[in-house]
Amino acid sequence: MRILIGAATATALALSLASGCGDDGGSGKKKSDGGTDAAVDGADGDGGPVTKTYSACSSDGWCWELPRPQGNTLGGAWASSESDVWAVGEKGTVIHWDGKGWAGVDVGTDETLSAIWGADAQHLWAVGAAGTIVQYENGSWSQVVLPTDADAATDAGVTTKFFAVHGASAKDVWVVGDAGAIWHYDGASWKLEMSPTPTPLYAVWAAPTGEVWAAGEGGTILARQGTDWTIALVSGPRWRALAGRDSTSVVAVGDGGFYAVLAAGAWGVTQIPGATSNLAVAVDGEGVWAVGLGGQTLRYDPIAPAWVSLPSATKKSLFALIRVGDQKVISFGEGGVIQRWDGDARSLLSSGSSANRLALAGTGAKDVWAVGDEVLHNQGSGWQVVEPNTPRALYDVAAVSANDAWAVGTGGTIIRWGGTQKGWSTVEVPTQAWLRAVQLTPTGGWIVGEKGTLLALLNQTSWVATPSNTAQNLNDVWIASATDAWAVGDSGTLLHWDGAVWGVPGRE
Repeated sequence: MRILIGAATATALALSLASGCGDDGGSGKKKSDGGTDAAVDGADGDGGPVTKTYSACSSDGWCWELPRPQGNTLGGAWASSESDVWAVGEKGTVIHWDGKGWAGVDVGTDETLSAIWGADAQHLWAVGAAGTIVQYENGSWSQVVLPTDADAATDAGVTTKFFAVHGASAKDVWVVGDAGAIWHYDGASWKLEMSPTPTPLYAVWAAPTGEVWAAGEGGTILARQGTDWTIALVSGPRWRALAGRDSTSVVAVGDGGFYAVLAAGAWGVTQIPGATSNLAVAVDGEGVWAVGLGGQTLRYDPIAPAWVSLPSATKKSLFALIRVGDQKVISFGEGGVIQRWDGDARSLLSSGSSANRLALAGTGAKDVWAVGDEVLHNQGSGWQVVEPNTPRALYDVAAVSANDAWAVGTGGTIIRWGGTQKGWSTVEVPTQAWLRAVQLTPTGGWIVGEKGTLLALLNQTSWVATPSNTAQNLNDVWIASATDAWAVGDSGTLLHWDGAVWGVPGRE
């Protein structure tokens, strides 16, 4: 089967693909924008039932509860099948899908990982910042120590930032990165290859027959046929990703919606109409997929022939794309977002999260509040978004009981929780100052904010302005008793309440 990528411009060339497998943030609510959604995870669960997932946990016992499976940006992915999917990203994040759920994996590094590739299910490599390469072999991960120059100090190490990894087999693996760096693994050792360019290389793709291409800054595409690297193209934008079927069918995508196609031994560059920057690409028996900034998702329709923009379920940027079957791809990106396409059917496997979370409070394990750009409540069965009845960002929350909590925020905002039946309601207050913190006791409470704002809770219902004797912004407050409270703020401000007035300790 021969698939052709057409274009309306004279510069377009055909890509033959043989078929086969291969600070006032507002409410923070996110809504899906079309398509067929299913299994949306986390708080943005407006597209279907919550996906059952494993926890992604760190080695010291911290586990993600929201978003699931985790919220670090994912920059690379690889799959051997629909039930064996890996993704990597910020802070050494590695997650694995086994067909049942996602689980976090500790690979022994906190460096950001940019890409992952596997020769098979038992041989994988992930690469990233500070010369990081980690290898998975027969069930365990280990750090790869690259050789240094013979003239280097004995404690010197490779610190190049790596952006991509790909190979033809477990004994033919390629890694590229900053300053045109190209490393090769032959199954026994790693070797630094002579690069014809000093510009950063962001992508590499190796054909099963041994040919290799690398692409990067300044429209540069390199080719290795035989033993030497040569410059095959210096045209177009910054190239971000490469993919192909064989040595005669390779495609590169990059900034500004540009793409380049290798056909009949030559590269042709053109632009996808209306496309933003493409950051990842995948090919299958039915054409080509590309994803990029702002959740952009494109698929090349060989029947039209034309690129079709698909209604993505996210506005977050997508940095990685893998094929898991015929017309089946999964994309990964900003804030841990994971989106899957099965033909025209879309499912958001993880919505990720970009909402600010600024404060936590609760009365017990089954009554916990989180506030910020949105309000979340956990009653022991997971986090749920609760309408706060205000568009304002909230900086703090305090709870007295399951039916009595207060939250404060920008523009003099105070809201009160009256239980599930009443929900959150706004409270009139004598200030428009930004309120930074609230503390409560069963008999009273204090709120502090900008320009020395202090409010006292009267009769458990009304907040009354109280002199603070300072014009500094107050950022937090703590209550020991009715006659003993403390507030802190800018420029070293420390205030004490003695039951009568607020003042500098020792001067009340």
